[in-house]
This record gives sequence, structure tokens and C-alpha cells, in this order.
Amino acid sequence: MPKKLIAPKEPLPSGRLDGGEKPRRKVQKRKVQQRAVETRQVILQAALSEFAEKGFDAATTRGIAERANIQHPRITYHYRNKEILWRAVAEHYFAEIQANWDRNIPDTCQMSAKEKVHEEFRAFFRFTMENPDFHNFMLRENRPNNPRLPWLVDTVVTPIVGRLLSQIRVAQQTGDLPEGSPILMVFMLIGATSALSTLRPQLNLMTNYLAETPAVAKDYEDIFSRLIFRVEPPR
Repeated sequence: MPKKLIAPKEPLPSGRLDGGEKPRRKVQKRKVQQRAVETRQVILQAALSEFAEKGFDAATTRGIAERANIQHPRITYHYRNKEILWRAVAEHYFAEIQANWDRNIPDTCQMSAKEKVHEEFRAFFRFTMENPDFHNFMLRENRPNNPRLPWLVDTVVTPIVGRLLSQIRVAQQTGDLPEGSPILMVFMLIGATSALSTLRPQLNLMTNYLAETPAVAKDYEDIFSRLIFRVEPPR
């Protein structure tokens, strides 16, 4: 490949160069930072798939590097070991869920508690369809005596679930949601919104549906709204 030519700087009328070196260095630094952000994103996506498919014990950072199509040292440069990377995956995707909720339900919104819960689970459903490995990533950790599960629950699951619990309790007090254990309701709704992404290979074999298509996802989301929240989705 021919070497890229760089035009020399033009001197100012005084004969001095224009002093643009520092701004150029800042631009270069921003480009390097952006590449690092993009590399971490690729690593996290590959790691989510690797952990979801193989579980923590069988997954390897070399396997993740192969999935990400990057050299292995770039994995260890950003994440020193497998457990640090695993934690980064959990934190990243739960933060994405939280960000989706905050964007759809700002503090200034006038939605009822029931409407907030409904919107949060609709957003979660879309998240699971965009990230089909997420639910299997979580299921892999739900085994007896898993040493990582307490950290997962305390650090990323409890804050998310706590938000839902408080809203469900308010909606129950106003009669907008049925009576029953709020925590069991949360887990039931998680199961309902995760089923299509988790079971779509089985659905594809049993029917002529392609679960990953937007039309099927929209139909599923509409059924969820009608069945659980008694809401007729907009046409």
C-alpha cells in the first residue's frame, strides 16, 4: 500500500508555523480513545456469547478473542483475567437495561406505576431480542453453590429488581395490578419477556415463524401487552 502523503504545514506571515500540533494531538488522542471504546464493545459482545454458550468454567479468553476476531493480547490489555471480563459483561448489559428504562421513562414523565412496569418490560423484551445470548448468560449462573452468583445478585440484579418491586407495589395498592407476591410477579414477567429470544430455535422448527423477524417480535410484544397488562397496543 502506498504511503499516505501528508501536506507540510504552511508558515504564517511571520515565518512561524501555525502551532496546530497540539490540536492535532488532541484529535489523535480522541481517535485512540474511540477505538478503545469500540474494541471493548466488540470484546463484551463476544464474551457474552462465549459465556452464554459454554458457561464461565468452559469459556476461555482465547475463545473470546477468536469470536471477536482480534488478537488475544488485546483481550488481556483491556481485561486482566476471565473473571474481570465476566463481571464487565454483566455490568455492561445491566447498565444498558437501566439506560433504556431511564430514556423511556424519564423522571418528569406522568406515567402511572402500572404504565411504568409495562414500559420497562416492553423495553426489556426488545433488549432480549437484540441480545439473545443475555438470558442464557444469566441462566448459566443460576446453579447451586455458584461462587459468582452472590456478586451478580448484589451488584447488578438487585438494583434493577428493586426498581420494579417498588412500582409493582404501588400499582397493586391502586388496584392496577393483581394481588400477589411482587417478587414472584417480577420473575414471571422476566420469563415471559425472555421466552421468545431463548426458545426461538425451537419455535422456528415447530412452526413457520421466524422468531427473529420484526413482525413476529411485534406480534409477541402485542400479545404480552394484552394478556398481562390488559392494554391494547397502538396500531
